[in-house]
Amino acid sequence: MKIFLLFTLLIVITSSYAQTPVPPGNVSGTWTPAGSPYQINGEITIPNDSVLIIAPGTYVEFQG
Repeated sequence: MKIFLLFTLLIVITSSYAQTPVPPGNVSGTWTPAGSPYQINGEITIPNDSVLIIAPGTYVEFQG
């Protein structure tokens, strides 16, 4: 039981530090909760011939 609790705690801690930095420039594709939070620091653009899908439950942080 102790091993199960320790394993669960490690998964929760590891997943809480997941983040995806988004560099300035063109973006496209699909952002999902698994990559949250997506941290944007700069100007991003979705080109006319591209699509950016942000799935429900996905966090996006804009930094100045």
